[in-house]
Amino acid sequence: MVKKVILIAGEICSGKDTIVRRDYSSKEYKQIDLGELVREKFNTVDRIFDNNLEPYFIDRIKDIIKDNEHTYVITGLRQKTLAKKIVALFHEVKFIYLVVPRDILKNRYKKRADKKDAKLSFEDAIKGDQSLGMDGLQSYLLTEVKCNFIKNY
Repeated sequence: MVKKVILIAGEICSGKDTIVRRDYSSKEYKQIDLGELVREKFNTVDRIFDNNLEPYFIDRIKDIIKDNEHTYVITGLRQKTLAKKIVALFHEVKFIYLVVPRDILKNRYKKRADKKDAKLSFEDAIKGDQSLGMDGLQSYLLTEVKCNFIKNY
């Protein structure tokens, strides 16, 4: 069985879940939201920035994908090192990065007013993403793999 994955990355409020709902909602696809896995692990609705979760993510992803014939759509990726480990689990990989100007992201963030962001300003959420390694992931997607960059605004 060929394991396929689509990795959709982008900054906070770039539209990752919207793209999944629009383009990958059929039974053929199964979303794995890394942010949801974190909230599940810590039993919280809050956004958590923790750089020590790679082993947990890999174990959970392995468990989810075993014996299933879906194309997986993974969202919420922030780290280059985790991206490389996820790629190793699959036979076919497609990368998508959603590009959105910061002023539009900030507007979406304020408009959305999600529970997971209730304790964070937009600036703190961006800093949290950066603390996880977003710059390294962006560089990896620009220079080391074939990635489809989509202007999502």
